[in-house]
Amino acid sequence: MRRPLLTHRAPLFIAVAVLSLGLSFGLSACSDQACSEEGAEEVAGPVCCNDGCGNTTVSPLPRICRDGAWVCQRGIPVSYCATIANGCEARTACTGQAKEEPDPSPDLCCRGGCDGTEIVHRQCLTGLLYECPAGAVPVSTCLDPFAACGGAIGRYRQNGHKIPQP
Repeated sequence: MRRPLLTHRAPLFIAVAVLSLGLSFGLSACSDQACSEEGAEEVAGPVCCNDGCGNTTVSPLPRICRDGAWVCQRGIPVSYCATIANGCEARTACTGQAKEEPDPSPDLCCRGGCDGTEIVHRQCLTGLLYECPAGAVPVSTCLDPFAACGGAIGRYRQNGHKIPQP
């Protein structure tokens, strides 16, 4: 009995497809990390929020080439924000004492520091801008924002940009 051609060659087809996909992702990742002209601005790459997530005072800044890598010349990469779409939004005055920032929030706070486990929203404490409440830090400013607060950024994004329940 003769096997169908597609079934017989399926493992080869899958192997070639996986290898091709892996190479294309690998090459694109390498080009993101390397640059050669010191001080050059990245043209179409991710931007940097110059005063932190949700507190941008001027237009977001492009990354620059420093020591062979693309880095923020000022501020933090938009990818460190809880939501990328509105991460570098302009600072606007908030209203109402202790009012929580609505979802989707550009940044999150972690009670107990970067190693804490409780995710909370920023609050309008002064009527000027959203800030983390006492005892909490902005997740975007942690040394490893993606691991901070038990992976708060990833969990927030996976939960439809709402703070997940413990």
